[in-house]
Amino acid sequence: MVKYMLMNRTTTRTTRQSARLKTTNTSTKLVNTRNTTSTESEVTIHSHTQTTPSMSTQSEQQSTISLTRSSTGILGTVHRQMRSHHDDTVERLIELPAAVTDEDAVVYEVDLYLGIDLEASGLEDRAEAIAQAHGLNAVDGTAPKLGSEVTDSDLEDWQEVGDELLATTPDSELKGTITATSGIHIGYTNEGTYQLQRADDPLEREPDATLELMPPAPESVEDFREYVDYHLRCQIRDCFVGMGLQPPEPFRVLGFGKLTHARLYDAYEFYPPLHIGSDEDDGGLF
Repeated sequence: MVKYMLMNRTTTRTTRQSARLKTTNTSTKLVNTRNTTSTESEVTIHSHTQTTPSMSTQSEQQSTISLTRSSTGILGTVHRQMRSHHDDTVERLIELPAAVTDEDAVVYEVDLYLGIDLEASGLEDRAEAIAQAHGLNAVDGTAPKLGSEVTDSDLEDWQEVGDELLATTPDSELKGTITATSGIHIGYTNEGTYQLQRADDPLEREPDATLELMPPAPESVEDFREYVDYHLRCQIRDCFVGMGLQPPEPFRVLGFGKLTHARLYDAYEFYPPLHIGSDEDDGGLF
């Protein structure tokens, strides 16, 4: 069953950087979704504010999206689904669409939504004080809830708390985390056209990032987490390449990142095969 938490208006806090994935200023709403098992969306929100990561050109900058405990559930599900392609002992949780002709060519997409980690930001006491000033219970507001239990009035109240917390907190104190994920969307090519069987999404806004993973997957979950981190760095590489820019050193990596860019690399000799290169020849590709 889909889990929900009270959320506020999505507000992006940004600083000047050389490049960004995206910035948004939208309101989030809770939506009803289907009661499913392996394709359910997940919301584990640590605060009532949402942020978007920026890409730094500093050489020490790592992947802009941290794979924290809030994303562990969906990663485990994706890992198991991908392992089922090459391990007969692993049960496949989600049946592939009937139109899939090549099971190993499917793309598993998962939308990621980012927010503020109150604990890591040291904002728990401040959030609780602001909530109490508004006559709200901070513990209740950060607990998972069913969508049917959250009223429009609840959302408005917590929007005010989140807005006030964000307005009174310096950017330097804000620590981001993955706070919500979609279910697993399944992409595949059918008669030359890319199709996407969508699962549930918990929020009515654009995701901050989308995993686009193809089988096979590493055997262990810990290795898979590193695999996903590497995949996100490949996506950041694609963003720079798409803008005609040389990626910063941490993102000069080879491997599959964004599907749209992989298609460009395949279609035009102008681009090097960044999505299929090996560690031995990456020096020649950058």
